[in-house]
Formats: sequence, C-alpha cells, structure tokens
Amino acid sequence: MMITTGVRLGPYEIVESLGAGGMGEVWRAKDTRLDRQVAIKVLPAGLTENEQLHARFDREAKAISSLNHPNICTLHDVGHENGRHYLVMELIEGESLADRLDKGPLPLDEAIRHGIEITNALDRAHRQGIIHRDLKPGNVMITPSGAKILDFGLAKMADQASESEPGITNLPTQKRNLTEEGTILGTVQYMAPEQIEGHEADRRTDIFAFGLLLFEMVTGRKAFQGKSRMSLMAAILEHRPPSISSVQPISPPALDRLVQICLEKDPDNRWQTARDVELQLRWIEEGGSDAGIPAPVMARRKHREKAGWVAAAVAAAMALLFAALWLAHPDEPRRLSRFSMLPPPGMTIDVGMRLAISPDGSRLVFAAFGGQGPRRLYLREIDQLESRPLTGTERGELPFWSPDSREIAFFVDDRLKRVSAFGGPPQTICEAAAPRGGSWANDGTIVFSSGEAGGRGVLSKVAARGGQPVRLTELDEQRGDFSHRWPWFLPDEKHLLFLAQTGEGGREDDDSTIEVLSLETGERKRIVGGNSSVQYVPPGYILFWREGSLIAQKFDLDRLEVSGEPVPIAERVGYSGLEKGAFTASSEGTLLYQSNEAVSSQLTWFDRDGSELSTIGEESRQLGSIDLSWDGSRLAYTLEGDVWVRDLVRGSAIRLSFDDEWEGDPVWLPGDDWIVFNSPTAFFRKRSSGIGDAERLIGDDQEAAGAYSSSSDGRYLFVHQDHPATQVDILRFDMIEEKFESLIRTPFLDVTPYPSPDGKWLAVASAETGRMEVYVHRLESPGGRWQLSTDGGVHPTWSRDGGTIYYLTEQSSRLMAVEVETGETFRAGTPVELMRVAMPRRQERPYDVNADGSRFIFNALTGDRTESPEITVVMNWDRMLER
Repeated sequence: MMITTGVRLGPYEIVESLGAGGMGEVWRAKDTRLDRQVAIKVLPAGLTENEQLHARFDREAKAISSLNHPNICTLHDVGHENGRHYLVMELIEGESLADRLDKGPLPLDEAIRHGIEITNALDRAHRQGIIHRDLKPGNVMITPSGAKILDFGLAKMADQASESEPGITNLPTQKRNLTEEGTILGTVQYMAPEQIEGHEADRRTDIFAFGLLLFEMVTGRKAFQGKSRMSLMAAILEHRPPSISSVQPISPPALDRLVQICLEKDPDNRWQTARDVELQLRWIEEGGSDAGIPAPVMARRKHREKAGWVAAAVAAAMALLFAALWLAHPDEPRRLSRFSMLPPPGMTIDVGMRLAISPDGSRLVFAAFGGQGPRRLYLREIDQLESRPLTGTERGELPFWSPDSREIAFFVDDRLKRVSAFGGPPQTICEAAAPRGGSWANDGTIVFSSGEAGGRGVLSKVAARGGQPVRLTELDEQRGDFSHRWPWFLPDEKHLLFLAQTGEGGREDDDSTIEVLSLETGERKRIVGGNSSVQYVPPGYILFWREGSLIAQKFDLDRLEVSGEPVPIAERVGYSGLEKGAFTASSEGTLLYQSNEAVSSQLTWFDRDGSELSTIGEESRQLGSIDLSWDGSRLAYTLEGDVWVRDLVRGSAIRLSFDDEWEGDPVWLPGDDWIVFNSPTAFFRKRSSGIGDAERLIGDDQEAAGAYSSSSDGRYLFVHQDHPATQVDILRFDMIEEKFESLIRTPFLDVTPYPSPDGKWLAVASAETGRMEVYVHRLESPGGRWQLSTDGGVHPTWSRDGGTIYYLTEQSSRLMAVEVETGETFRAGTPVELMRVAMPRRQERPYDVNADGSRFIFNALTGDRTESPEITVVMNWDRMLER
C-alpha cells in the first residue's frame, strides 16, 4: 500500500510528509473522529513480513502508551492497515533540538531548564521500566511549553534481554542525516560505551546520552569528535570530553562536574538515576554552587526561605545567655534549663518522625510542611533563631546525622540519601523502600531499616559513600518478629540497639523488645520490653518511649544490659504510628521532645470562594474522615474511633459503631440506606438508621483493605489494599457477586480511588513520579491513564455532574478544581485553586462537596490552624535524674 496525501489509515487521513528514513516514514495526518492533527509513523513496507517485529511493535507500543508526561511525546494509538503497521503520536509544533543547535548553544538558563525537563521525563519512564537508548538532539523537540522527547522508550523495554533485537522506532523523524554514513554517525555520536561494546543497556545508558546532550546544549559543540565512525567510537571508549568551562567559561563549575559524572565510562561510576541528575540541575538553577555561578543564573536564584521561630525567641535568647554565662564560668555546676519553641510560622512538623539534633548539639534538622510546596528538610543552628531549607530534600523524612555533625542522611522516594549541612545537592546512597530509621558510624557505615510497604522491615548496612546494602538481620518467626527498625550505634560501633517489633500498629501491650545486635556475630540480646525507638546517650543511658512518657534507664556498655529502675523524665511525649518516640538527644546533653497534644478540628462549611459559612457540632481532637450522603441531608464521619451520622437539617447525631477496636472512614451507598465503614482487618455494612447489626463484607483474608468510595449504581466498592510487593493497589469489590477485581497494580503507591458518575473513569492518587499526583484511568477497554494534577495532588473527588474533579495539593491546604471532559477520550483543563483550608492530615477523606458544587464541608483545624505540637528543649537533661 503506497502512502500518499489523502490516503486513510483507519480513521486517520494523511495530510503531508514530515520526514522519512531507512526505518520509517512520518506523516502529518487528521484524526477524523476527534478532528485533531496527529503525527503518524509508518513501518517500512519491506519489513511487513517480520512477524517478530510486528509482535514487538504492538507490545512496546502498549507499554509506552501508559507514559503520560508533559515532556514526553504522547503515543495515542497503534494500528494495521492493508499490511502496513503504524503509530499515531501527538503532533508537536516546535523546533527540534538538532535544528536549534545549528544556530549555536542555548543560553545557560534555557539549557538548564530543558535539562530539568528531560531528566524528569527520563525518571518517569525509568520508573516504569522503560529506557530510551536513542536520546539525541533529533529526538528532542523544543516547544513553547518546554522540551519534549520523541520515540521515548520504544527503542527498548528494560526487561528485554536481547540488545541486538532491533527496536521498532529507531525511526528517524527529521529530514536530516539520512545517508547511510550520516545515520550511523548520528547514532554513534550519542552512544554510551556499553552500547558500542555490545553490552546490555540500562537507565544509566540514557544518563550518558543525556550528558552528551547537555554538553552540546551549553557549548554548541559535540562532546566527542571523530573523522570517521571508528575514530568517533574510539573517542567515546577511551577519551574524556573537554570541560564545559574550557568551551563556555561562564558556566558554573558544578555543571562541569555534573556532566563529567554523566559521561563516566563505567556505568557504576555515573549518576545512578535520572532523578539524581534532575536534583543536581535544580540545585544549580537555584544558585547552589559555591564555586562561581554566572550572573544570568544568579539573577534567578531563589531567595532563601527564612522562618523566624518567633514564639521561642525570648526563651531561646535566655538559653543562649545562660550558655554564655556558663562558658564564662566553666567551673560552676551545669544547670538544668528548659524552654519551649514552636515550629517556624506556617510550618508543621509531624510528631516523632522528623526531628534530629546533631551529636555535638549545635544543629537541628527537621522535616516540615509549609507554604504551597511539599515536605522538605530544614536546618537550624541552635544558637540562631532562623531556619533554612536544604536544597534538593523535597519530600525527605526521617533524618539522622553523621558522627561529625557535618552531614545528614535521610530517606526520600524509597532511597537513602546524604546531604551536607552546609548546602549542596544530595547524593543517593542506595535504594531503601519503606524505611524505618538509620544510624551512622564513624567508619562510614550506615545501618538502616527498610523492607515492605506494610512495615515488615529488616536491618541492612551500607557504606555512606554508596553501594549495595548487605542484610544484617532476618525476621525470626519463632521469636514472633514482625519488623526490625530504629537502629542506633553504641559507642564501640560493634553493637547497635534496635526495636524488634512483634506486632503491627503500635500496641502498648505487645511483647516487642529493644535489643542489642552484634555486628560481628549477628547475635541478638534482649535488653528491655517496649515498642519504641531507642537512643543511647552519655553518660550511659538509653532513652525510649513507654505509655506516653520518655524513659531513661542506665545502660552498661561492658555487659550490654540495663541496670537500675527506668526513670520517667518527661510526660505527654508524642509517639508516631511507626513506633517512633518524639524525642532526640545530642551527645553533649541537649534533649528535645514533642508533646502528644492532639490538635482540634471541627466540621465546617465553606462556599466556593473559600468563605467560612458555618460550623457543625463541637471541636474535637479525634475527628476523622467525612462523607456526605447522596441527597446531602446527612453527614457520616469518624469520631473517637467510631462512625457517627449527623442529620444536617435537625442537628441530631447517632452513633453507628460500638466495637472496642477502631472503626471509621464511612462511605455512603446510593439511596442513603446503608453505610460501609472500615476496621483494621475488615469492612462492614450497616443501615444508616442504626437499626440492626453491622454485616461483615470481608474478613482477614483481605487484610488491610479499605473501602474508599462506591459506584453510583451501588454495585461496586472501590478499595485500596496494602500489598507486600507493590505497596498499595486499587481493587473493585462487587457487592452482588461478593468478589474482588484488581484494577490498578503498579510498583508505586496507588490510593484513594474515586469513580466518575457514569462509572467509566476512576480518579486515583499515585506516587508514580516520586510524589503524589492525581491521575484518571479509563476503566473500560482500551484503557488509558492521564495525569490530572501538575503540582502534587491527593484526595480526588468527582463532581456529581461528572464535569469537575476536585483534589488537594500534596501536603498542603489548597483545594483545586479541574474541568474535565469524558467522551471517547479524557480531556482536562488547567487546575484552578478554589480555597485554602487547614486540615489534619492522616485521614481518608478530609472534605466533601455538595451536589451542585456550591458548598464544601471540611474537617478543618481550629484555633491557630496549626497541627504541630510545641517542642521542649532541655539543656543538661541528665540533671533531672538527680531528682
């Protein structure tokens, strides 16, 4: 079949040729069904008899169609017509990077911006197991909205074994370099050494190609030169490229280092993930290099955030004065001193999980939420009243210090990283899924806990400079082990303390123990009963949490056992759901702890402009998820671990659940006669009138499954469920046939499923990109997935008419609205902020919207609208033991 103008391939009418080459032809075409312009790539007629290639064509196209990213050319469709196979792609208006580079190098800020966009796209694809193998200027388009990568991933799926098997879309899309010699050079120019040597390509191969791309964008010349194919290959295999600064003197040295590491010959010596490269570029963009950023970039350097710890200013000043007086008279006895401080204005620090003082007591690192951005690490010098953000630590948590108090290790996106306390981009140490704390020794060894999404972690060790972790412990069924977590090195660094947990959920009455592990023999020794993190502190004590109090107990380093009686040194100390006590202590005697005072919230109505209209009921510190009835006359909510229903017209309320264990997160079924609610191991259905007993819908065979929403016909419940291999999955429960159907199972966290009114689409929140974003899935064939949010998103809710999706920005108080169309395909408008309402986190559904979208009900914080309890600082805390 000859392809010419006017020919139809299925519903696509050919308009004009865009390019051709030995592996394909590219045409502009009109999609007659949706009346839009598309690009069609047609497989050459000479290859139509290759059935293996056809099978791969379909397989890879299906995989790549799931790649929905603003910097990746979208694959719309794949088809076969009269023996010709073709791909239908997004038609991109713009200029290829190759054409742009013909005019010279890009301005430095533009090159860095496009580099960030490209690495962000690479990271998305790599996370889905897809690599490109042919990243080059001809496969990047520069558009008004940014860079877009063409032919992404169709060159190779990461799980395919054969490097020699031809990728179906190594198909030139530009009218350039189409001679045999030109085509070969155009490919070799951007090959990594392992590709030239015929070895297996992986994501680090793309990182090498990106280094070549970035070098060329900044300098306007290729990193490696050769007069022939063989000399070019030899240069890539044997030589190092010139420094960027030798070609472009105004470029920052940090950029030079970034590119040189990208271009290491050995893949193990390169940056290991595209995300690491992206963070480096963002740091450079923000002005993070101390070695000389040129003026054009410095002009755009972000102003450092400064957050005054105003509430603690007077007390802190008194403490500093006391310290100064003590230093002036060192022979006087050390005095016990206490003062309180609040988090920086507008910031929230979660209890127990995200606070660490340096061993020398000079610095405090904490992870906080604030403003519109995600959680990040902040650092405060103890003798200062300001904190500063640590660049590149977005979404970081569970920080711990190096022994010299100069570096911080932390966890983010299932990775363990390190960052200097004095600034600079973080460095990845190793993979670390579902982390539960770490500890850093003087010899550069880090021991950390990680494992499955449900929390069944073990201890591993790794070099702080990076490498492959080595397991130290295994879960012992005979001991009843559920998890090993919260390691802490003892001073000899041959032993460490850790929590050997025997049950999930932080029960105070279980038989979990704090133990000592010998790093030389692997022998374990029980120290004391307790379900808490633990820390050894001079002058010879361990600190741990028990029944709301912070406990100190004498510890003998020679015999490796406790002695004497446990001594409570602080009451009402916080405790997180990960069994982490809310305390941290330095080696020189400074102790910090957070209180467990819960914050109050109240059911509150707001109009669409964000104005508060009225409140419902009383304030409470144990108010949880909410759900409006379908007719809008009643509200179901969680209060003090039970389900309640409130009549919004009469103002009366009834209690629906009475079990001793927690029950909550109610979901109304259509008709408003029944409510489904969850417990830790099952979910139930009960009449909303309160009459009759609750009916168990599932039991322990579906552990950790939680009903989140229902279909408008009442047949299906949409459920998210913990899974040991894939974190959290989305399922659909058929209430007629009483069986589950798996809807979404990815390696990422997928939660909060909410169906469209017609039941054909499903909105979910997923951590696919490393942070939570809202996506929409087509439930009917042929499927599909679209990203809805653009700056983080959680808790999607569909309007009753199906024309709007609401969601909250990740770790923020902004309610967003997006207009959507759901016909043959999914289309979404630009997210618009409706209002900001401070809410407690850690709840399934913190808000709902009425039928016409005019009013919103929130479980809103009251008082000062902050969720952070105060932090108590105790100097010379061991003096409390004398009392």
